[in-house]
Amino acid sequence: MRDLSEAARRQGELFGLGARDWADEQERMALPLWRAALQAAHVERGARLLDAGCGSGGALLLAAELGAEVYGVDPSVNMLTIARERLPTADFRIGELENLPFPNAQFDAVIAINSLQFTPNPKLGAHELGRVCRKGGRIVVAVPGPLEQTDGRVIFEAMVKLFPKPPSPGPGVFALSPPGVLESVLESVDDIRVDQIHSIEAVMIHADMNHALRGALSSGPSQRAIEIHGRDKVTEAVREALHPFVQRDGSVRLRNTFRYAVARKMA
Repeated sequence: MRDLSEAARRQGELFGLGARDWADEQERMALPLWRAALQAAHVERGARLLDAGCGSGGALLLAAELGAEVYGVDPSVNMLTIARERLPTADFRIGELENLPFPNAQFDAVIAINSLQFTPNPKLGAHELGRVCRKGGRIVVAVPGPLEQTDGRVIFEAMVKLFPKPPSPGPGVFALSPPGVLESVLESVDDIRVDQIHSIEAVMIHADMNHALRGALSSGPSQRAIEIHGRDKVTEAVREALHPFVQRDGSVRLRNTFRYAVARKMA
């Protein structure tokens, strides 16, 4: 197994704890975003695509259907186990965005969907995305949109309220969401040029509250809160936060906005 930094090892461990629930319940929220990112990255038959922070491999499933040659890297053993079940012939590797386990200029396109914000050094992560992309290739990086446009924020706000005082800011879900931050991170790399910034809405509909809780508690940040405060306390806090989003039929509907940058490797 490839050596990981302590930060990446910890992220992989936390996201791995709820990997099955993530794959079954939560990742489909990103389906519109995956499709948009693959289109923006010009992913087509024969293209070599890397998903950096691929999780359980959902985006790469779509890319493989388009005929792309797909590769994935993630720090979570459990997430990659699911990805390999789905795509047994793909090349999946344990690794982290700040030290990608691939040579220079190997890929026609690189995507990082909701992963760069979890790195301690996003600028180094952006450099690595550029390093493994060929000259003229596309790099697409997506992060959650502004807090006020993301219903899912209530899950994290509910967990933050469990702490006597707010945790210190650092890598996390909304670290790159403020206006201009994602662009500045990518443009800190000399040979990456950001061509476009887009926003897209993704609606998550869970069948009922139990399914919504399975999804909400499957993320790495949720698992960390559970470690600290206990599952029962976190579950009840999130249940209360999600109550306003329950529909008449009992389903839970969350509207979330994502921002994604489309960039090119210039040299």
